[in-house]
Amino acid sequence: MIVRVIVGVAYGVILLFGARASLDQDLGSALPALLVAAPLSFVPNLGIYATPVWWGVAGWLSARPSRRAFVAFMVLHTVSVLVFWIFVVGVRFDLIARVPRLYFTALADRFPGVVWRTLGLYAAGQVVAWIGAFTPRRARRSRRRPGF
Repeated sequence: MIVRVIVGVAYGVILLFGARASLDQDLGSALPALLVAAPLSFVPNLGIYATPVWWGVAGWLSARPSRRAFVAFMVLHTVSVLVFWIFVVGVRFDLIARVPRLYFTALADRFPGVVWRTLGLYAAGQVVAWIGAFTPRRARRSRRRPGF
């Protein structure tokens, strides 16, 4: 259990540094900062620093025998990201194809590494978390020896 908490906190710290680095650029992007710990990251000046705690709690919930709390936690996170996306892009489907391309093209020209690496790491972590949520768990072996 403690290993998953440590991995979650480490993942959160790496995302925090990536999000801060993308914010600290001259025309930096707030997108990684708003995504990495949503819904807590929507709290101004405080939410981004909750990223290690958010993912540490996710690691702790993923280690528990029941997966319901972890799945609910991840659904809360994913729904808040989708709500953020709807507020940024809107529900107009012509903008869904156009806005990210216009927004990210300017960012990719200016500083491709910071923003893209943070978003890529975030996406990879999401895939790992969701796959882990629905993979069957192995039964624990008893530490007692037979016959003792």
